[in-house]
Amino acid sequence: MSDLAAAATTSPRRVREPKVLPSYPVRRALSTLVTSPSLLVQILPSLLPLPPRWLQLFIYLLLAANITSFPGTWHITLFRPLLTRILRARAATAALVGSRGGGDATDPRTGRQIRHEVLPLGKDIFETKTYRSGRAWPADCDYLFHLSNSSYAKTLDYSRGALHFSHFYRFLSEGGRLFLGGSNFHFHKEIPIMAKYEVQMRLASWDDKWVYLVGTFTSPTDPTSREPAEPVPTSTPGTSSRTPRISLSRSASNLRGLLSDISKPEHEAQAAEQRRRSRTVASELASENDTAAASPSYFPAGAQGEKLDETKVYCTTVSRYCFKYGRKTIPPWFVIATSGFGTWASTRNNWDKAEEVRVRSAKGSFVKKGGATKKLQPWEGMLNAFDPRVDKERGESGEAKGEGVVASWCDRGYWSLSEWEPRRRQGLAYIEKLGGLAPQAGATAP
Repeated sequence: MSDLAAAATTSPRRVREPKVLPSYPVRRALSTLVTSPSLLVQILPSLLPLPPRWLQLFIYLLLAANITSFPGTWHITLFRPLLTRILRARAATAALVGSRGGGDATDPRTGRQIRHEVLPLGKDIFETKTYRSGRAWPADCDYLFHLSNSSYAKTLDYSRGALHFSHFYRFLSEGGRLFLGGSNFHFHKEIPIMAKYEVQMRLASWDDKWVYLVGTFTSPTDPTSREPAEPVPTSTPGTSSRTPRISLSRSASNLRGLLSDISKPEHEAQAAEQRRRSRTVASELASENDTAAASPSYFPAGAQGEKLDETKVYCTTVSRYCFKYGRKTIPPWFVIATSGFGTWASTRNNWDKAEEVRVRSAKGSFVKKGGATKKLQPWEGMLNAFDPRVDKERGESGEAKGEGVVASWCDRGYWSLSEWEPRRRQGLAYIEKLGGLAPQAGATAP
């Protein structure tokens, strides 16, 4: 008999099933339940009996009360403004969020094109606020039935994120990042459970390293009483009676055209008036008692230091952030000057200067990261080429840092900053009395 015939006559040997997890009998049982929904419906009630009606109602109420603490809620709420701004910034996706802005965009040679409508071109950085409404849900309250201290910090993340995405979107799109260095909370009144409240967030000041944000928890305000998103002209277009703090367009071409409407004598007169007001306010602040300044009776909400109603203020917060590109610290004055803020003619010209620097720095360059050579993207050129030592060394040498004096764009003298200086110093004085100033920032920036 041949070997083939002998193999055919012998009985086949049973091969053992390999050891897997879960085992094959369990897998076959699960497959039967999945492929037979009717069988699953019949077996499941006997395996998992439904709880009583009162327990079901309790579970539903518990889930509803803690809906704001579900996994992913914090991330969705925080990054939703950023996603909306990214969609508005791209011409291809602007229609998805109902964007109505013009077609002006940044220079294509810098890489990513960004529509001007999402940038703060021509705005006053001290008067531009973000507003967020909230409610003291049971999940955010403590055993005393009012908003817990930890919930203030969580809510503050949303407001600070919205301000960052609206103020510094150009910086973030170039690879920059913001890092929180500390927060101070001054509690004045409790927010009862289920009560509505509002968070007003604004940029108050900055020094050589830190930018300071002031957030105010208040009772809900009338949206019609808030500052307009865009400054409104106070004179007839085409005349020379426009004040240097008026912005009529977010377009870079129109901003350049407005330079002829504001004469230099008017600009200098406005700067002198601002310096005079700054000295007056500084002397008044110095004469006040520290305790009185930290009390609820002193809450400058706007650029001119107007006071909020004491009965509507729940909490005042001071947060400080620093700007980073990789391991490099970018000074706030540079980020603000290149973001498009400014209502004076000379300050608005900072945007044109920044765009020229971005175009010059957009050429391909290579850097070493982690032992490997990486080619930079065009939109990273300016932040990568910025050298903070240029401005620091010039300051230590004792030379004057007048605007327009130096040729290096890494020096603050290259940029126009006079519009913000008086109110920046006023904001530092206010933050210092609230206790939110960084310890190493005792000496203010020049």
